[in-house]
Amino acid sequence: MARCAALSRSADGSAWTDLWDCTAGSFRWHYSVNETIHVIDGGAIVTDRDGTVWDLAPGDVMQFLVGTEALWQVPRYVRKIAFSSEPVRSPLVRLLQSNHRINRLANKVFRYA
Repeated sequence: MARCAALSRSADGSAWTDLWDCTAGSFRWHYSVNETIHVIDGGAIVTDRDGTVWDLAPGDVMQFLVGTEALWQVPRYVRKIAFSSEPVRSPLVRLLQSNHRINRLANKVFRYA
């Protein structure tokens, strides 16, 4: 059995923090958002699709990026704090990159003026 309690949410709703816990069992999880976790109690064995295994224990921090698939095996119990964020959408990324290029160009032009 898994439970989740919302702790906070950004003003625009693109990022949030949850307290999550789960009793013994196993499940596959596909990450549709970026998630950074901090294990605060219990533990889990997490295996990604490439076969990399992490034995998570209290104090461990791990990041799962959008598109990650993982098998979670919870021997007894696990509790974590999870900070999640929506991926930045392509048009916004392009806009930010363009803005950065314009600023660099403007700095060069005004530096030599």
